[in-house]
Amino acid sequence: MNKVEIAIEPESKITLLKMGGSSSEDEGDDGHIKGHKYHPLRQVPTDSNTTNSNTKNSIDDQQRQRSQFLYKIWSALFYAVASFLITVVNKLVLTTEKFPSFQILALGQIISTVVILYTAKTFKFVTFPSLGRDTWSKIFPLPILFLGNAVTGLGGTKELSLPMFTALRRFSILLTMVLEFYILGTQPSLSVQFSVYTMIGGAVLAASNDLTFTAIGYSLVMLNNVFTAGNGVYTKKTTRI
Repeated sequence: MNKVEIAIEPESKITLLKMGGSSSEDEGDDGHIKGHKYHPLRQVPTDSNTTNSNTKNSIDDQQRQRSQFLYKIWSALFYAVASFLITVVNKLVLTTEKFPSFQILALGQIISTVVILYTAKTFKFVTFPSLGRDTWSKIFPLPILFLGNAVTGLGGTKELSLPMFTALRRFSILLTMVLEFYILGTQPSLSVQFSVYTMIGGAVLAASNDLTFTAIGYSLVMLNNVFTAGNGVYTKKTTRI
């Protein structure tokens, strides 16, 4: 049997099988072979189809990476704006509105958080495991760290000015970096370390000329830094399990 390949289109070609032998005299004047039947066997893909498929996959990967990058940027911006507004609102409530107890304010915020989370779970906006006997062992010491973070944060906000409170809060980044090294075994790059040390130097410089220094305020802020760093690191460790 002899195989004859006939190009049908630029993108593909069909291999035909000639049934029976052939000779030069079987060909007519128009170049066709007389008295023989040809049967298509398969369509052979060419390199152009593969190239188009690879190009499409490459474009999809680029779009996916771009979407992930934009998601991270928007998440960071939303966190920054929310954190700033929370600090400002708490300061207004505790000083301008003269709310007497930051402990009661912290308790109210915690209760509100629990109610909002369970409401969102009921309407299937978020999902999280139900409270069980083994829940405490899985999330410990996160509840204690969260409670300490809320109480000391509101106390420091009440005692110090917002610029000073914000400057001293930079120490939480340094503590987070240290705890991640000892608990998670991760070490930041030199550029990240340099950025953190620069922020710490600015906080120390600001604290050295603080005319509104109060031992209680500074102590509450430094405790808040410890709780914040511990809460962040142990949250990351818990989600890895």
